[in-house]
Amino acid sequence: MGRDVYNAIPPEPSLAGDIEEFFERRFEAGAVELSHCADHARIGLALSGNVEFSFPDGRRQRMCSPTIIGPSTRVSLVRMDGPVHIFGVVLKPPAWGDLCNGGCARLIDRAFPASALLGHGVNALAPVLSDAPDFETRVAIASAYARGLRDAAPMNAFNASFATVVDQWLASSERPRIETLVGMSHLSRRQVERLCKLLYGVPPRMLARRHRALRAAELLLRETNVDEVIGQGFYDQSHLIRELKHFTGLTPRRLGSVSRGQFLGTRF
Repeated sequence: MGRDVYNAIPPEPSLAGDIEEFFERRFEAGAVELSHCADHARIGLALSGNVEFSFPDGRRQRMCSPTIIGPSTRVSLVRMDGPVHIFGVVLKPPAWGDLCNGGCARLIDRAFPASALLGHGVNALAPVLSDAPDFETRVAIASAYARGLRDAAPMNAFNASFATVVDQWLASSERPRIETLVGMSHLSRRQVERLCKLLYGVPPRMLARRHRALRAAELLLRETNVDEVIGQGFYDQSHLIRELKHFTGLTPRRLGSVSRGQFLGTRF
């Protein structure tokens, strides 16, 4: 298998509410099919090579222009014919909510041209990013574009505030209860369900499951003992394996044989 490199840079402070990180993925192998972890939405561009996503319902989508990969409910597959070089950005949930403007149900577990939400002007970024000499320059170009979008449409403060509460809720327990989130947010259960689906693409219960599985994967990558990971909210080893395979496509044994960079590279 060829060299596999994943690099990431956090955003500048002015974009910290919108962007989790900028990333690039380089994969030198000829052709390979990998798991694509369930996670938040992101925007990616294949600077070289061919990348195609295969979703659980059988739908396929090539990354042939700036492409949005919507929030996901379970693992999907990505086929890369390399060498591949991808540049992209991981969106924070409030930015996704602002971007899709409430109409995100049809965008879950999907990849589609970024122009569908950002307009055709986003396609002009592709040659500029391709011609940039290095990762840092691409980040600067994408940051300027993101600042322009945010200046044109200020962040929805309510969505940002709710996302902060959700982060606190997810960190409050290994198996957080939706009733706790209702109390913390001072909203009705129906409002909480609606906002979670809008910002995260999934209802609260599945969001907690996804968060727990990805946290478990990170612990296993750090060579944490499996029994200790099971104690982080799983009933037993079978439960841990099922959840990891559902959201990451990987087993504890497989996670023990990949690097953190390789795992993060499945989250593009």
